[in-house]
Amino acid sequence: MKEMEIIHPRVRAELEAAQDWETYWAKEGGLVAWHTPWNRVYEKVNGVSQWYTGGTTNLGANAVERHSQEELGRAAIISIREDGSVRTLTYAHLAALVRRLSRGF
Repeated sequence: MKEMEIIHPRVRAELEAAQDWETYWAKEGGLVAWHTPWNRVYEKVNGVSQWYTGGTTNLGANAVERHSQEELGRAAIISIREDGSVRTLTYAHLAALVRRLSRGF
């Protein structure tokens, strides 16, 4: 058995990040939906750290909309009130609410 096989997945990820952080963060960046792909994982410009330079994305699209495309009927938020009533918002419903709210901005 390889040494890495017995290590908890979170600890393994941290070790991989420490050994080759640029490759690790490039892989993590691949989990995000990008409007414009990034060209560098990290660079420092005039003393300011910049991650995923050149890339553009949308937080709302990554948090809600991409999930709604995959599983429209899956529960995104489940609210249980003090009176015991339950309200469930699916990813499709949550995406519709986010789009409605964003039109107000």
